[in-house]
Amino acid sequence: MSLRIGFLRGINVGGKNLISMSDLKIPFLDLGFQLVETVGNTGVVIFGNNPVAISDQLIVNAIGQKTSIAVKFISISYTDLATLINKAPTWWGEDNTWRHNAIFLTENHMVKSVISEIPELNNDDEKMYLINNTIIWSTNFADRKRYNRSQYHKLMRNAHYPFMTIRNANTLKKAYVTAAKLLDLT
Repeated sequence: MSLRIGFLRGINVGGKNLISMSDLKIPFLDLGFQLVETVGNTGVVIFGNNPVAISDQLIVNAIGQKTSIAVKFISISYTDLATLINKAPTWWGEDNTWRHNAIFLTENHMVKSVISEIPELNNDDEKMYLINNTIIWSTNFADRKRYNRSQYHKLMRNAHYPFMTIRNANTLKKAYVTAAKLLDLT
């Protein structure tokens, strides 16, 4: 079985673009995916068992038709998620006073173009690592003043921000475990 893990941008954030996870499953089922699971209320969808290849854009269109919400979406294979989890640096997710995130880019935006616009990081306050087209980023959150000076905090001003969907390490690890169970790999 081939599984994909999808990440929607901008749903269920700040009380806007609210979609229940049961409603979010419907467009995937309508597209013929026989297996559809969500991870909490995070906008992460694990889907598979469709006899035909379906593009992310077709999924975006189906979600928009069912929910009347314009979404951005990217999906990766289970293999890519496993690579991301297994190759993540040891500091990612380690210190609970830091925020640990993975940044995915939608609509074929490339990480290198984002990274080229980010000034050098202060490694005492934040760390970044690239895996495929995903940015692994951890930021000191214990001291708000230091966090507010971080490059991570300034991402919302980045021209590529509208094409970023960000998930924390715990959500990604949950998606990985859920997908592995669906594949009977655990």
